[in-house]
Amino acid sequence: MATGKNATAAVADGSTLPDDKTLSELRPWIITTVVMLVIWGLIVTTFGVLGLVK
Repeated sequence: MATGKNATAAVADGSTLPDDKTLSELRPWIITTVVMLVIWGLIVTTFGVLGLVK
């Protein structure tokens, strides 16, 4: 967690504060979306493999 906060602070120094605030607010949604896409991909792949095995 500390590394993430340090990286965010470094980004804040290099960019305007409103943009950094927006990014930090959107980050959880982006992470959630990516995780959901990965999970759905694994589920689809698993069913696809099972379908091919049958």
